[in-house]
Amino acid sequence: MEILTSRLLFLLLMCLNLSSHANTGDLFHVTSTGSPANINITLCLNGHGPLSCQDYNITGLNLNIRTAAPNHTYPSVGIRLNTPGYSLSNGCNTTTDGYCLFSVSDTTASAITVSGVRLGGTLSHLTQSGLVLLNNGGDDLSVAKNSTTFTFSTEIPSGSAYNITVGTQPTGQTCVVSNGSGTATADVTNIAVDCLTLYGSAGTNGAGSRSLYTIDPSTGVTNFVLLLPNLVGQQIGSDGINLYYFGGSQPAIAFQLIDLVTRITTPIPMTSNYGESRGVAFYNSNFILSSSSHDFYTVALDGTVTQINSGIGDRKGFACVNHKFYAVSTNDNKLYEIDPNDGSTISSTTITLNTGETVTQGIALTANPNTGVMYAMLNTQITSGRKFVSIDTQGNATFISDLTVPKAIAGMAFHPANPTC
Repeated sequence: MEILTSRLLFLLLMCLNLSSHANTGDLFHVTSTGSPANINITLCLNGHGPLSCQDYNITGLNLNIRTAAPNHTYPSVGIRLNTPGYSLSNGCNTTTDGYCLFSVSDTTASAITVSGVRLGGTLSHLTQSGLVLLNNGGDDLSVAKNSTTFTFSTEIPSGSAYNITVGTQPTGQTCVVSNGSGTATADVTNIAVDCLTLYGSAGTNGAGSRSLYTIDPSTGVTNFVLLLPNLVGQQIGSDGINLYYFGGSQPAIAFQLIDLVTRITTPIPMTSNYGESRGVAFYNSNFILSSSSHDFYTVALDGTVTQINSGIGDRKGFACVNHKFYAVSTNDNKLYEIDPNDGSTISSTTITLNTGETVTQGIALTANPNTGVMYAMLNTQITSGRKFVSIDTQGNATFISDLTVPKAIAGMAFHPANPTC
């Protein structure tokens, strides 16, 4: 009886000692690293006994846990997650009452991994540096150029809403996000980011040749890419896969495929001549093209040229927004809506520039097929070089920059992107 009483007294003192540890927070030493989080957990020395449990707030998903009791190993420590949306992925054995059991001592830490939901997806055509993606306006993710996939480092609780946006555009490119928002109940892998580059063709690079440049849509800054064949006509166009150059007057070499990797152009012999190209866009599996003689053509990818109409007027640069085609003219300050089937004019409106300068000519026009924003090269009564602007379908132009090097960009196209019209 005396021995039994002594043992009961010892157990009571142990419980009181554990209860005291629960209040002072020294039953366990817990460190957390890895993906940032804000999670509350319960740890119990004897699995899930109420007198040996304490709550801890952790700030990372990778846990290292040891006991504060010296020279002792506890074979069935229990851990429970109190913050919803997370799970224990390894390091313990799950029980039916919501705890997960593992062995721990004061000298050797046990590693426990907590899991949330990961957000990621694919990247297309990212060729420049500087892209930053955001989730719900934060959790900045910098993405290296030429990356094809991405994953946010922070795991979020299952059931959380997410909204992936572009925080910073890469230098000289415009990226858009698809499938970027929803509620994450499992790892999300179908977010898609597509990046486009705006190209411009110019009459000279200072050496008497025609040249291809990139144009930063936000600043108008240009960078030389390659020399183009020195032909009349300076138009370029994209079919969503390849970029093409449209010269003129010489059917055997006027239509050329541009290889942006090797920086070589390859002629595609045409069936007939269209003269000097003025406006180009991809429509219904063919390019539509206006010429300096005011004729309207289709040009197939195999070089087949078909004249559709004549006498359509001077129409420079074709752009498609919401299934409507627009063009400008070197003869006036109008923005024209045209019929892409025959090049005829549907309507026109006067272009007004927000700087107050009077527009005298439209030189080039294109549209970002992902955003629907149009960009134009305009001349004004102030002869300080062409004005690079964004422009809406009502003719309201917003100044971006004065084009200085080169001054003679006359054709523009976004590439690569599947045309929307």
